[in-house]
Amino acid sequence: PFLRLRYAIVTWTIGQVAMFAISQGHTRQLRNVRLRIIPDAMFGFDNQEIQHLFFQEWGESERRAYVLNCWVDLVGYMEAYTVVLGSVLYYLADRREGWNADHMCLFGVLPILFDLVETILMQQGARAGLISPEVVQIASIANRLKWSSFLGAI
Repeated sequence: PFLRLRYAIVTWTIGQVAMFAISQGHTRQLRNVRLRIIPDAMFGFDNQEIQHLFFQEWGESERRAYVLNCWVDLVGYMEAYTVVLGSVLYYLADRREGWNADHMCLFGVLPILFDLVETILMQQGARAGLISPEVVQIASIANRLKWSSFLGAI
């Protein structure tokens, strides 16, 4: 179990380095862009909030920065936090008598499933320049389930 925890820490570190490298490659073109809040960090949102954020508060450069942020999220961050969370859950369950550690670590996978749905839908909406209320509703539900399953796993 301790080796798996070390593996998780190494994987997380590699993911962080990869995200940093990806984001630094685009900083020149997005140097003056500051995203105050992104939908991924909210606990649920509604159509009016997203329409205002994407198309009134943000301009084209902010939407481009958000799409880049989504790629970083999809490529390195989600996998890294899933491995870390699953490994920590495995380690903790393995130390308790009567707990099935192999099944317990699967709770670390739930947040990434919901995060994938949320991130892909919101990224496509930001890239296309329009997003329907139904897509925002589905992404909002996935967002709430992501945070609930993440906190529930902890």
